[in-house]
Amino acid sequence: MEDKKEGANAATPEVVKKKSRLSFAWIILLVAVIYTISPADAIPDVVPVGGWLDDIIINAAAILNLIIKYRKRNKD
Repeated sequence: MEDKKEGANAATPEVVKKKSRLSFAWIILLVAVIYTISPADAIPDVVPVGGWLDDIIINAAAILNLIIKYRKRNKD
């Protein structure tokens, strides 16, 4: 009797690695949203344009990261 699982439900290291990458992308997005909501910023929101621009850039980067990881996961 073999101890190895076979079939579609077996969790191979590659599958686990792909899922952890996508989970990490969600964590990055969550941290970006928390950063946007929090009053502590790299550039305070009272500074015209620059205060909101850093929030926009950080959230856009987090969303793009999530999209790239999701597409890469579905491609393989």
